[in-house]
Amino acid sequence: GSERLAIAYQPGQVLDPGALRACRQLVALPLRDFGGDEAALRAKVATGRTKVGALGLSDDQQQRIRQSALAPGEVKPVILAQRREIVARLNYDNASIAALSRSGQLAPAPTNGHWEVEIQAIRLAPGLALIGVPCELMVELGDRIRDRSGLASCLVVGYANDSIGYVVTPQAIEEGGYEAGMTMFAPSAGPQLADAAAALAREIGG
Repeated sequence: GSERLAIAYQPGQVLDPGALRACRQLVALPLRDFGGDEAALRAKVATGRTKVGALGLSDDQQQRIRQSALAPGEVKPVILAQRREIVARLNYDNASIAALSRSGQLAPAPTNGHWEVEIQAIRLAPGLALIGVPCELMVELGDRIRDRSGLASCLVVGYANDSIGYVVTPQAIEEGGYEAGMTMFAPSAGPQLADAAAALAREIGG
């Protein structure tokens, strides 16, 4: 969607005196349980590849599926649906290997299974604020921040002051896929971060 502001400010216009305000907060996000070590994850990847192979699709068909170039009716819809589900989980498991490696390199080290990250809110004018999060949020979480911020114009800024990777919705983790696999955080971390950011936005006022 467009980031054009609904509030019309003119060049050189003096904003409300004392409007600028900022605050920050540390949020302890729960880290993900990977369900095993790297060997266990690689075993899941191997199982996923076996399942794809068992669908009976040729290499050429696999290539054309990736290119959205299959002929109409060439492959039964039920087979395509099964493949999508298997590949989503395969991508999740592949990405999880990289995420597991990165989780062992966190600095500062996690405490009690949580990683403390910073969020910020900067009020620029009445009803207008920047909300900084140290990650790449899924769209649904950015919408959650805006909807709960109480602000007319709430601009969510990713990778603000840090880069902790993807923070996703619980639904995304259930569905699988690359972004969900790459996250280092538990399913509850996305809503927790979004709600903390929205509360910070409400704290600085409209």
